[in-house]
Amino acid sequence: MECLEKRFPQYGMYKETINNMVHVDPVRKIVYFEVPKAGCSSIKKYLIQKMAGNVNYDKNHSLIHDRQKSPLLRPFDLPEGEWYDLMERSGNIFSFVRNPYSRAVSAYLDKFKMDERSYHKKALGFSESTEPTFEEVLVAVKEKRNEERDIHFMTQDYLTGSGSVKFNIVGRLENFNIYLQAISIMFYGENNSDLEKIREFGQIHKTASDVYKISREEMLLISDIYKEDFGRFNYEMIRF
Repeated sequence: MECLEKRFPQYGMYKETINNMVHVDPVRKIVYFEVPKAGCSSIKKYLIQKMAGNVNYDKNHSLIHDRQKSPLLRPFDLPEGEWYDLMERSGNIFSFVRNPYSRAVSAYLDKFKMDERSYHKKALGFSESTEPTFEEVLVAVKEKRNEERDIHFMTQDYLTGSGSVKFNIVGRLENFNIYLQAISIMFYGENNSDLEKIREFGQIHKTASDVYKISREEMLLISDIYKEDFGRFNYEMIRF
């Protein structure tokens, strides 16, 4: 059966991005638009567990991000016409977003202070011996277009279709348990008794973003780079 790779609506995203960042449970008609650094590890574990049973990722958290091993489908995996039907008529479509300031801080601390820093230094043009500051990283991110950035530094607006997707619900990481419970009731017809375990799973990637002392210059850069996120998702932008 021919896939929709060349024809299906991409909602303002490059085909590689939408194919990697959108997760589909075709039986329950659930479509999750992933936003990195906004609870995505916990959410994907929950979706996979509901679709494929009690899959154990506890010993290797990186498996949750392996699309080759995930039972959740990519858009390009769907039969012709099913993607359009899900997105325009029958789908239960959701995402989670996060305050742009704390998301940017978390991305920096995760990708430039932990194991993956060599890859991310190279991606933004820093030498291996360099230890770029948060401000320097933001300047480098600002110089790249959304589709050229690593997914952790793309805008949430872009990753959720730039306003072209009709979401059933867009949750906030700041109230994660409330929104995940709502999704459990709306899409699965049940109360979720494992909220704390699901949230704890994602804590392996937890950074110290809540205690990082962000500078005025960093705030201004984030406000500029992620201005669409502040406006679309109603987060308050700090103005000096």
